[in-house]
Formats: sequence, C-alpha cells, structure tokens
Amino acid sequence: MSSRPVGGSRSPVLLCLVLIAGATPTETLRAQAPETELRLERWLAAAVAPGSHRLLADRGDPVGWAAVVLDATLITTAWVQRDRGHDDREAYRDLAWVVARGGSGPRLDGDFDFYERMGKWRSSGAFDADPTAPGIQPEARLDTFSGDAWRLARSLFLGGAEGEPGSPGWEEAVAWYAERAYDDRFTWDWTGVEGEQDRYRDTLEASDDHLRTAGRAVAALVGLRFLAVVDQVIRDRSSGRVGVDAAPAGVGFDRGLRVDLAVRWHRGGGGRS
Repeated sequence: MSSRPVGGSRSPVLLCLVLIAGATPTETLRAQAPETELRLERWLAAAVAPGSHRLLADRGDPVGWAAVVLDATLITTAWVQRDRGHDDREAYRDLAWVVARGGSGPRLDGDFDFYERMGKWRSSGAFDADPTAPGIQPEARLDTFSGDAWRLARSLFLGGAEGEPGSPGWEEAVAWYAERAYDDRFTWDWTGVEGEQDRYRDTLEASDDHLRTAGRAVAALVGLRFLAVVDQVIRDRSSGRVGVDAAPAGVGFDRGLRVDLAVRWHRGGGGRS
C-alpha cells in the first residue's frame, strides 16, 4: 500500500487559505475606507454646523433645517449682543470719567466692581481726609463709599470706637481701610448730577444684560454642537434606526436669551419625547 505525502494534498488548500486570509483585511479596509471617510465628514459637519450632518443624508430633513436656522440665530445673537454690550460699556465708562471723576486725558479704567460701586454710591469720599497730616486720615462721612469702608474697619479692629493714631488696632484698621478705599485716581462724586448717575446705572445694566445674553448664546451654540455630534454618532452606530431629534421650540430675549429645545429620542419607527 503506497502512502501519499500528507503535505502534498493539503498544500493547495493551505495556500488558498493563506491567500484568502491575506487578502480579506486589505479588501475589507478598502471597502470600509469610503464609509469611514463619510462618517468622519458627517461628524465634522455636526460639530461645525449642526443640522448639516442630517442634510448630507436628506436635504429635506426638517430637524436638520431647524438646527441650521437655530445655529444661525444663535451666532447672530452672540455677535450683535456682544457688540452692543461693548458699546454700552464704553458709553458708561466715558460718562463716569467725564462727569463723576472729572477726568482729562486718557481714561483710567477700574475693574467691574469699581463701576458697580459707582452706580450704588453717590460719592467715593476722600481716600485721605487730611493730606497735610502724617499718614492716612480715613474718610469719616458715612454716606460715602470710603467712609463706609472706615466704619467697617473700626468695627473689626477698634470695636466700633473712633480710635486715634497709636491706639491698639489703629494700624490694622488703617491698613484694612487702605486696601478697600479708592485713592485719588479713582475717586468720584455724582453730587448735583444725580440724573447722570441714573443714566450711568441704566447704561451699565444694559451692557451687563447684552454681554450676559451673548454668553448664553455661546453656551447654547456649544450645547447644540454637542447634541448634533451625539445624534450623528448614534445614527451611525444604529444605521439610522436610532437618533436624537432636537428642534427649537422657542427663542426668547426677555432679560437675556432663552432657548427652548424639544428633544425627542427615537428608535426604529417609533419614538418618545
């Protein structure tokens, strides 16, 4: 009985298996490459322009068009409100500089707390009530910002007493006062021009409202992009059977920006809100 080499009968089969095994990954990658590129394109579209990722698949998708309109509205809102906020900020700072601070030359700006205090207090008071005396002589008028700061300093370090230089706690009280009261570069006084202070307050509040609305619009833009990317990822993984529909239910601008979204999760042919 003759024996045939084992390897001889199986080598063609093994060779075919090796060739198939070697070819399959390459062919699969080639087949998957266009789909991968398309998927990345849809994800990028969702992140850059929410709604466009749906319109790439269906130009008549109402949710896609609604997202595009909402995105454009939010971008316009953020841009316009930011510009208005900056214009009003320049206006109230100029008004304060010329009318209440008696400034001349280039304007010297403070922080936002400084401008808020200018709206609340009629006068800053003097930083040093008697510049001819040694050291700092705190403002004593309680109807001024600096006078109120000295009242708080006395309550903290002098037990509420008037105190005098050299008495226990005096140096600590003066140091605390000096950190909070405004020096001569930032003093103000609206006395006699109270109407201008009212106009100043209104302009400051308008600026704050505009900038707050712009910030909310930017936050809504970020949220809309996050929803769009999540929607596209879900749609890709489920071949469109599952997704998130987010359409604007309302946009309001009363005392800031309000965006109402109707978010609907759908699976297959049905869905739930």
